[in-house]
Amino acid sequence: MHKTMKISTALLRFLIVCQKCHAEKVPCPDLQETCKCSRNAIDCEFTLRIEERFSFVSYEVNEASGTLGNRGTLYYKNNLGFHHRGIVDDDKCAFNEVLYRDEQFRQRGCSMPITLDGNTYRTIITINGRIPGPTLVVHENQIVVVHVINRLPDAATSVHWHGLHQGKSVWMDGVGGITHPPIDPGSSFDYIFEANPPGTHWYHSHVGSQKGDGLFGAFIVCEKIPLHKILDDQTYQHVIDLFGNHTIAATDWQRKPEATHQALSGIRFFPKASLGVVPSLNHEPVKPKKGVDDFTQSPFPFWSALINGRGQRDDCSPIEHFHHVSINEHSIHAHADRPSWCTAGA
Repeated sequence: MHKTMKISTALLRFLIVCQKCHAEKVPCPDLQETCKCSRNAIDCEFTLRIEERFSFVSYEVNEASGTLGNRGTLYYKNNLGFHHRGIVDDDKCAFNEVLYRDEQFRQRGCSMPITLDGNTYRTIITINGRIPGPTLVVHENQIVVVHVINRLPDAATSVHWHGLHQGKSVWMDGVGGITHPPIDPGSSFDYIFEANPPGTHWYHSHVGSQKGDGLFGAFIVCEKIPLHKILDDQTYQHVIDLFGNHTIAATDWQRKPEATHQALSGIRFFPKASLGVVPSLNHEPVKPKKGVDDFTQSPFPFWSALINGRGQRDDCSPIEHFHHVSINEHSIHAHADRPSWCTAGA
């Protein structure tokens, strides 16, 4: 009996050490598009930082920590590119020259302003400095650990893992106030669950209307069997699977934070009534906009769509070209209708 206990203890220690050897802390610095865990890892650890920021602001990048600072410079844009709103002597991210590409800002230690619809200056919610948040890539049956840090100034939050069954970890489903208390401002929470089923899923806030302000991103679970073992060699030679280029996150966007829209949803919006005038019986309200889940999202009319965080408004939004892809032998080719960086549509 004593010998058996010794063997069991030794085996347990071996398994713990072995698991630690295969645990992988996936680097996911601010602004990085995709954070991918290797196939041979048992545990995959990610860190998501949820913050309130502003559109059209360039923030300082801390190269040592890979995170954005709190100081920033407001920019406006036209067909030539981004122009700062005024030089401040100690403002690191205010540049005299006109910039228009991400790498130009990054080379100078700053982030490119998030333009979103291309028109509206407003508060937004970012995940690791991005909208949408980084695409998280894991493999089937891996144990996923996501450290969520809530840096919002005055709002609790949670993260729901949409499409994951959570059969063994229902308390990790991320519905704030139901499966666990929301994450208070300045606090953190570790989500731990098994990655299944395989497929393209997404994650988003399940507190209030934060999803509509930018708190969402893609979550991809790769099949356990590598693709090259499923396809024949000839077919596999033509497969290009780049998560950063081939993952499209689409959403709608409004000019005001979604919380404002929810507050007004019981009042309705009358577009033909003059501002400040009480609507009469002749003024028809806008029919409240509903999402795919049939919940009312906004009483305001549709303003703009976002594709991977880029929209169009005022004929000037940096929508980049999408590459030619094929889904089940059906070709898709979407591109901007102008060759310049400032485009009118996609």
